[in-house]
Amino acid sequence: VLKKMGLPIPADPVPPPGAKKTPHVNLVDSQLETVLADEDTEEYRHCLRFFLHLAINHTVMCEASNIPDIPVAYSASSPDEGALVYAASHFGFTFSSRDSTGLYVNVRGREIKVIVEADFEFTSARKCSSIACRIQWPEGPEE
Repeated sequence: VLKKMGLPIPADPVPPPGAKKTPHVNLVDSQLETVLADEDTEEYRHCLRFFLHLAINHTVMCEASNIPDIPVAYSASSPDEGALVYAASHFGFTFSSRDSTGLYVNVRGREIKVIVEADFEFTSARKCSSIACRIQWPEGPEE
């Protein structure tokens, strides 16, 4: 968009030394890291829902990773879909497996089970995908 508007394209962000590196993720945002560090805020709850959506609403498959510090590798039907799941993982919302009853996501150290009730895959007519699910948190009732 910037190029079409004749505006300069900014340089890629430079992560601080020792920052986490995730395939297909090039995002440096210290404010987001601060929000994710405090689970008692409304902003955290909004981020939780957003990243859970990225970690749940997809058709990506998990594979064993051969990259150090990257727990899983993802196989996606489109590069965009894979990048969104990698982005969720980068911020601590890691899709870890799928079975016939649903999928499993590690949410910042807590393994949750997501029971898929209905899945509406992406179509060019709808231009989106949707999922209806129940989330089983280890410390509480389903949502």
